[in-house]
Amino acid sequence: MRSNRFKALRCKISRGGFSDERLFTLPSGCSGVASLQYVWHNDGRPLEEGEPPLGQVIDGQVAVRVIEVAENGGALVALPDGQSAEVAADELIDRPSRVGEHVSVGS
Repeated sequence: MRSNRFKALRCKISRGGFSDERLFTLPSGCSGVASLQYVWHNDGRPLEEGEPPLGQVIDGQVAVRVIEVAENGGALVALPDGQSAEVAADELIDRPSRVGEHVSVGS
């Protein structure tokens, strides 16, 4: 059974300054940096080292750890770069099934 603590959010993904770095932007406008291991294509496939091509932005997913779900339908999540963000709980999606829950995010 997948944990409700380890989820993902849809986002826009572009290349960062280092080969393993990807920039992500959530629909809310919150943005950050994540290692390649914490981002996926929208269909759950892992990103390859050269993806997305330089200068391009793709739709994808970023790993989050749920800190708290509020009664008003909001959720506080930890992002891979250590930031936290408030999102609507219904925006949370399951991580790709090939991703283990042992991967810590914002611990």
